[in-house]
Amino acid sequence: MKIRKKELELYTVWGVYLFAYMWLVMSELAFTYSTSGTFALIRNITFALLLFIIAQNKYKVKAFIQIGLFALIIIAGVLSSHALSFLMIVALGLAIGDVDFKKFVVFDYRLKMVILVSIVLSCKIGAIHNYTAVINGIEKQSLGFSHPNTLGLFVSIIIIEWLYIHYDKLQLRNMVCIFGIIFGLYYIGTSRTSLILLLFVMVWSLLLQNSMVRNLMQSKFVKGLLSLFPAIVCALCYWGAMAYTKSSLAWNIIDKFFTTRIYWANYYLKTYGLSLFGRSLNTTSARSAMLVGSTQSNSLDMAYVRIGIQYGIIILLFFVLALVVLQKYAISTQNWGLLIANTFFIILGVVENSIYSVAMNVFLVCVVYAIGGSLSRESMNESEGVL
Repeated sequence: MKIRKKELELYTVWGVYLFAYMWLVMSELAFTYSTSGTFALIRNITFALLLFIIAQNKYKVKAFIQIGLFALIIIAGVLSSHALSFLMIVALGLAIGDVDFKKFVVFDYRLKMVILVSIVLSCKIGAIHNYTAVINGIEKQSLGFSHPNTLGLFVSIIIIEWLYIHYDKLQLRNMVCIFGIIFGLYYIGTSRTSLILLLFVMVWSLLLQNSMVRNLMQSKFVKGLLSLFPAIVCALCYWGAMAYTKSSLAWNIIDKFFTTRIYWANYYLKTYGLSLFGRSLNTTSARSAMLVGSTQSNSLDMAYVRIGIQYGIIILLFFVLALVVLQKYAISTQNWGLLIANTFFIILGVVENSIYSVAMNVFLVCVVYAIGGSLSRESMNESEGVL
């Protein structure tokens, strides 16, 4: 397969960034050494190189205006709230330009597989530590990642990307193999939440292979429900966080299922409140708490609540709008693989805050196609946007 110069530049820049993100932020190295400064430098260089790639693109006028206006609003909110994660989404989305998105996901998937193997092998030979934790009476292993939940999440994302790439060619033996991987991960004690969600998505994938189910998806009610699903999930998160009371037995049972995520969402909403441009949060993950000899963590893992508090209402609204646009785009183009992937991350946002990291959720950049269609005049895949 011939790779153009522009694609090679994009893949190289993104490959270095993704490798650095997973090793310096999400692996055990982040707690063994002080890697935040090194990663910040790599992130800034990556952003500068993406701007260089953007400058080389030739844009269609309509797409340029649509994406440009959207990007300016996002950038204004980003600069006000220091939401660098969202700035990287905009930069990568614009840099992709006329590169076929599916090809980009294939590259991302293969690189994530290499990273997974490299971290696990480094752990097995003793180069990095295998952090273990007993959660709900079950011993969980990280296999070189910063936390067992991070391992489970990363493997789940790799499977979701594989599902997106091969959705049109799915066979029963593929699904059986994936189910086996899921149960194998559960056996070694990785993230229960991610694996349960992945099982749900896999069942839904099987259902969408049925023509009757796909026809049902085209009804106005179902299309509207699925399109507004991100807004519904976000609203439910805020309702739960505000309605939660520690004295309620029912809420305590629900919160136990979500491993105290609702409690902490309620705590941070009461402590910090919401604002247009967000504010700095003082949170401590379970892993960080252990390093200082504490058993008490105060992490805010509910992504929608965290975005609203830390980055502000403006960024939250545009993030949810981007997810709505992606849902509508996937349905209108009958891109069921994209619909499944995006729905996975929408639900995941209830329990994980990494859904707005483009390194973990590469499907966020597809919003460029959803808003303006393919950006370049020499587009490889001409597609009309939904806006």
